[in-house]
Amino acid sequence: MASPLTTRDAELHIASMNSRNRKSVPTFMASRFPPVYIFNIYSKSHRRQGYAGGEYVIPPCESGQPYSKPCIINGFIADEYDLGDGQGNMSWNAEEGENVAKDVVGIGSTSPELSSMTTNLEWWGVFIAKNQNPTAEEQKDLAIAKGEKPTKWELAQAKSKLDRLMARILSDGDRIAPFQNDPKSEKLTQIHFDAAAYLKQPRNWANPVMAMQDCPGCGEPVKIGIAKCGHCGAILDRVKAMELGLIPDETVPVKGKQ
Repeated sequence: MASPLTTRDAELHIASMNSRNRKSVPTFMASRFPPVYIFNIYSKSHRRQGYAGGEYVIPPCESGQPYSKPCIINGFIADEYDLGDGQGNMSWNAEEGENVAKDVVGIGSTSPELSSMTTNLEWWGVFIAKNQNPTAEEQKDLAIAKGEKPTKWELAQAKSKLDRLMARILSDGDRIAPFQNDPKSEKLTQIHFDAAAYLKQPRNWANPVMAMQDCPGCGEPVKIGIAKCGHCGAILDRVKAMELGLIPDETVPVKGKQ
């Protein structure tokens, strides 16, 4: 059994890597290709390892925003490797940022097609901005022209794919739900609940457990915070009931009364 690596082992490895003879990257190569911008329209973040250029994180889309902050990939990446000449010499292969971006997103991955297990993040609302089908107004936007912002068409395409994936996951949830008491059955997971919430499709198996109270009028269980009992009509919150127009607003003077 191999001995576990120690801090000293790590320090020696780093020192060895730092002492390598590296081939410099010409300045013009580094500036020849523009950066590539990856965006996300869903609330799930992704951490991916590119085949060149290391690890990348695609941020989630924050609530109320049309798309996430970008994951930016350099337009040109020098993918280093050891020449293996015993002299510690390193070299590099030139890699375009767009190819790395496609690898990070999973375009052309092992499972790129639509499925709940897809490895192509395009189905999860992730996409590379390419200034596709801009409107006349968007054509004047320099940030869109550079891919620093997505076009409305790109956002619509991303949503269409995400909708299709969520519908597939929700369908899987409907198939799995009736057999949850069977220990050998496939189980519902968080992605099934998330799909139901995203599509705003009510499902008994996806309903969160909500706190309840007994109605003082009829004794039936009702949700906490509601204005009016749906069973007997008792008003449980007069202020909210007035705001919703369920009862007359008592703060408004009635004609003929002082």
